Amino acid sequence: MSPGNPMQILVADDDGRILSMVETDLVRRGHTVTTASDGREAWERLQAIEVDLVILDLMMPFLNAIEIVRLMRAVPRLRRTPVIVLTAQPELEDSFRREGLAPISTFPKGFRQPPDFVQLVVVD
Repeated sequence: MSPGNPMQILVADDDGRILSMVETDLVRRGHTVTTASDGREAWERLQAIEVDLVILDLMMPFLNAIEIVRLMRAVPRLRRTPVIVLTAQPELEDSFRREGLAPISTFPKGFRQPPDFVQLVVVD
């Protein structure tokens, strides 16, 4: 994965406004984006497509980001896929590490303009 190359990215958030804003920004930057509006839908998409990066809201219906990352780490094809978790609790990055779910990055919610998420990726 190279930050300069177009990527296939899954974005999952149950807040439609944030989902749309992040999707629009990533497409504008040249990436291909698949979206999901809850955790179960995100997990179904992850099983069906290849992705270079996953951006998850921490708290979603059916499966939260922690549960999705646990599932991903158990699947060889998804084990090393970078994950960014959108959260109002950025201290959770340490919790992911303690649980052996790293590498992940967290990014605080409440942004008015999405950052360049590809530049935030933590690679193990």
